[in-house]
This record gives sequence, structure tokens and C-alpha cells, in this order.
Amino acid sequence: MQNGNAETGDTTGWLSTGINTVPTSAPFLLPSPVDIGLFSFTGGTGPADSQALLQSIDVSSLALQIDEGDIVSSFSVLLQSRRTDIAKATLSFLDESNNVLESEIFIDNTVASIFDWNQFVDERIVPVQTRSIEIILDSSRNNAGISSDSFFDEVSLTLNSSDNQSVPEPTSVLSLIGLGVLGFGSRLLKDI
Repeated sequence: MQNGNAETGDTTGWLSTGINTVPTSAPFLLPSPVDIGLFSFTGGTGPADSQALLQSIDVSSLALQIDEGDIVSSFSVLLQSRRTDIAKATLSFLDESNNVLESEIFIDNTVASIFDWNQFVDERIVPVQTRSIEIILDSSRNNAGISSDSFFDEVSLTLNSSDNQSVPEPTSVLSLIGLGVLGFGSRLLKDI
């Protein structure tokens, strides 16, 4: 995947509808219990229902190994939510027709210290027939606010063979397939 840590200072590698980057030295991001680098992704001041990032990773070059059940994915993301604004990440495994085979939704809950980052992880055998893996970072905002106070960082996806050998890195592609009219949330995702 590309730019999972926002360190390009922009949304390079992602299809964006209203998500920006913000310097981590900004007072409202400190203190941070983890080393998150110089930038994080955050929602902006756009429409409350359309602030998301999407990255689609083409894994079709690994089709033989995937269909033999020999590829393990390891996904990780840091999420931070504030007040009623919620950070959410969705990891989906799609077949060659872009049908969702499996997906997992990670929803951050606001906690006492609004500056806490919560790490979410997922490790699994990549489902048979998977040809792409899609990551969506979604910032939902209480309609009363003017900006989204949801943050994302350190998004990571690695693929290894089941015997823990690394595999060639698949390519990240920006994908509009399945997005509808930029309605990231329109796809029904089943929670595994």
C-alpha cells in the first residue's frame, strides 16, 4: 500500500473525498502516546457524510497462492475519535468482479482522553478468489460541528505466505469501482 502513514503530507496513493493531512505538531494532536511521524490523516470541513479515503491493492498476481490458501494478510491502523466524531476503517477482500468476499469494520470509540490513539489489527488467511484488497478510512461527523475531529495514521497491510515468507509487493491502485457516486458507505459490508 502507499502512504499509509500520511508522511507525504497529502493524500497521495488514496482516493479522497474530504480527508486531509494535518501536521502532528498541531497542539490538538498532542500528546501522542505513539510515534506517528510528522502527519496524520483527518476529516475536514466538507460535508459530514462524505469524508473518506480509499485505497485498492491489486493482488491478482498472487492468485495461485491465494487460491491455495497460502497467503496471510496482516492489517493495522491507528484511529482517534473525538466527542461525537468517529473514525472508522474498513478492510475488504474482493473477487475479480469486485464482490466483497469478507470484510472487517473497525470503529473507534471516544475515550476519556481525547488524544488517545487506538490500534486495530486483523490477521487472516486471504480468502480464496480474492483479487484485490480495499481499505477505506471514514470520518463521520456530528452534523452540529463544522469540522471532523477524527484521525487516522500508520495504516499498514502486509502479505506473507503461510510459512511466513514475504511475497512480492502487490500494486496499489486508485479505484472508483464499487464507489457509486463517491458514496463510500453505500456498499453493504458484512461484519466478520
